[in-house]
Amino acid sequence: MFNLKIKRHHSGSCGVGDSSCEAPIFVALTVKIKHHLKEEYLNSIRELMPKIKSFEGCCSIYFCEHQEGLGEFEFFSKWKSREHYDKYVKWRSDENIVEDFEKKYFESEPVWRFLDLKSDI
Repeated sequence: MFNLKIKRHHSGSCGVGDSSCEAPIFVALTVKIKHHLKEEYLNSIRELMPKIKSFEGCCSIYFCEHQEGLGEFEFFSKWKSREHYDKYVKWRSDENIVEDFEKKYFESEPVWRFLDLKSDI
């Protein structure tokens, strides 16, 4: 089982020592899905996307498939703060959605990247 509970502050340079920073954060999540469950996974994600977008602090979210078609997908999202994103992950973990998806669909451990905005031009 993969450890999906992430407790890492978004940036060591923002001056806040924990996850209470109010700076916007971008999250990139890469997942590799078991090939034979791809369509079922896509249907589940289509149902979940509006719930993610409506969660407090979610500014936008995009779900993309790698062009190579090898079962790799990317979520790109913008959150008002790391604290908002952490609350979302906790909510999903408390409902066992994360664990259920992990067990059923994930072929390998997901990869998270947390990005700070440097320019919006």
